[in-house]
Amino acid sequence: MSRTGPRRTTEPGAGPGEIRVAVAGASGRMGRVALEAIEAAPDLVLAGAVARRFAEGTEGASSPLAAELVARGIPVYADLATCLKEASPAVLVEFTSAAVAPSNLRTALERGVVPVSGTTGLSSQELAAIAALTEERGVGAAVIPNFSLGAAVLAMLARRAAGYFGAAEIIEQHHDQKLDAPSGTALALARAVAGNLRRRAGKGPDQPAESLVAAGRDRGAGGPPPDPRGLSVDGVRVHSVRLSGLVAHHEIIFASEGETLALRHDSTSRSSFMPGLLLTVRHARALRGLVTSLEDILAMAGLTATSAG
Repeated sequence: MSRTGPRRTTEPGAGPGEIRVAVAGASGRMGRVALEAIEAAPDLVLAGAVARRFAEGTEGASSPLAAELVARGIPVYADLATCLKEASPAVLVEFTSAAVAPSNLRTALERGVVPVSGTTGLSSQELAAIAALTEERGVGAAVIPNFSLGAAVLAMLARRAAGYFGAAEIIEQHHDQKLDAPSGTALALARAVAGNLRRRAGKGPDQPAESLVAAGRDRGAGGPPPDPRGLSVDGVRVHSVRLSGLVAHHEIIFASEGETLALRHDSTSRSSFMPGLLLTVRHARALRGLVTSLEDILAMAGLTATSAG
């Protein structure tokens, strides 16, 4: 069920050049920041906000966030399908959980809405299913683990550096409420540099990445202890830290005989993800198939930084 306050002049349509956007996971950390960024963008219209706690009869329905959004004329919904039907967005921004995101992505694609998701922890099988649905429906989708422009530059630099070293390990640090481990950014970074590293002998068998990602969703549920040297992703070890006070931090350390090189990126505020998110939203309707890297969006935007790759 939706709640609406005073209608905005842009409802139900958008003005020339404007893009109607809905946000799922609106009550979460990233969702709240995304709401503010989208509403502040002159070329975007915040068409609706979705969160399960907005359901009628729940404590969250009278939460300050819901009341604040309604007062600003932004409809709030507990159900994504209802939001997509009533608010008619062109793009869905999605920050939820690995358990919820696949259903949200399918719901959007089936209704011709382009999903832009920052949810991590989705398995390769789930991503393959989403990719197949984009082809079937003729609607693009973006599932990008990190919308930070700095993190994209880190990946570009790391790929370039990898060819000069024989080994690399990654340390990723996030807040203690992040369930999946390693982070999607760390997994993508490991895979990006692994093919460029000089091969070395004696490398042990890799542990499938999905095994630890899945364990991260059910942390504390038992099972074998993690490898003390971290998860091996194509021969690159990834170590995860979860502590309060952190946001998102990634460091890759390269090594060869007698030397090391460390590259590091830190997001100290979730606002760091907004320029990349808004850039993706603005190019979402031009997407073809499933896009999983912000670098692809930068290339679509014609930004010269992609030449570093």
